[in-house]
Amino acid sequence: LLLMTGLLLLPLGLKSQGPTYQCQEDQNTLIRDEFSSFTQRRSGHLWLGASEEIWAFDGAKLHPRIGSEDSLLRACSALFTDHDDQIWAGFANGAIAQTNKAGLLVAWMPEEGWPQARITAFAEDKDGRIWIGTYGEGVYCYTQNRLYQFGREDGMQSSDIYALVSDATGNVWAGTDAGVHQLSWTGSTKNITVFDSDNGLPDNIVTSILPRQNGELWLGTYEGGVIRAINDGKTLHFTQVSNWSGGSISSISEVDDRKLWVGTKNKGIRIYDISANSWLPAEATRKLPQRIIKLFCDQEGLLWILSRDHGLCRVQTRLAIWDHMPISPQALTIDRHDELWIGSTDGLSKISTKNPQLEKIQL
Repeated sequence: LLLMTGLLLLPLGLKSQGPTYQCQEDQNTLIRDEFSSFTQRRSGHLWLGASEEIWAFDGAKLHPRIGSEDSLLRACSALFTDHDDQIWAGFANGAIAQTNKAGLLVAWMPEEGWPQARITAFAEDKDGRIWIGTYGEGVYCYTQNRLYQFGREDGMQSSDIYALVSDATGNVWAGTDAGVHQLSWTGSTKNITVFDSDNGLPDNIVTSILPRQNGELWLGTYEGGVIRAINDGKTLHFTQVSNWSGGSISSISEVDDRKLWVGTKNKGIRIYDISANSWLPAEATRKLPQRIIKLFCDQEGLLWILSRDHGLCRVQTRLAIWDHMPISPQALTIDRHDELWIGSTDGLSKISTKNPQLEKIQL
């Protein structure tokens, strides 16, 4: 929580304010490198891929994480954290690296060798299989110590993968320039189902996919904006969100289980309120970076933005102001019931952030 003179900033409800942000542009200057991807470990540290190195950011400093001088491990193009807190890194030349026991990235070489195309994304299904998206060779699945390719001969309609995610049911979804592909592995069988314009998809070029806990998918596209996809177990039903004017979408992230932050390649960020079925005014994000690479909501609820014009930024998305505080706060905490406890010179008080009425506690 942040205290300002005369103002108490609360995380929920009250008088809504626009998002505030801080860019870590000094970090880009420090390493003289351009970030391209990022992920987060359980420790909270962000890992950032760049053209010459991969860096761990502890909130203050950057630490190099490539554990060798291998010239093949350059030009990072994808980063991912699996359920064991292992980092997977993919590179423009198809090379793949994984963290060792010392927490450094070293080359990971399956028996079949690396793909010969740029790595674009990773995913992990509920059974622990690692899926690898490429630009030019479709998708690979690493299971039972073998690397299997899902290519055109298997039913893929495109070899260029822009997005790769897994959902709670075990399916893997790939965004391509020929629709969205549903992938799964059963025994030794590759399963591929394609959903494209023939199935009602408004735009076949799917550049970003966000799976939600309720099973639905939110798709970011090249020209068609944001599309909601409902999976009934047999097919996908698509609904295009209206009033889109942001151009090509690069990333989608969900904040507070009710708002989608949509990053675009050249027109900044838009915020969509799912429950209200409406876009927030563009003024709310007009000062944020414009050329978005990726959005990521971390373990603490902070939204991180990776952009080409401002590098790495962190955003406080939920600030509100109570400007009639009757007491002078000295200490604050929030309990598991989402109630704010305030210690002051007048004693102890509490507020429910869902119903901000000050209640004095008798001691």
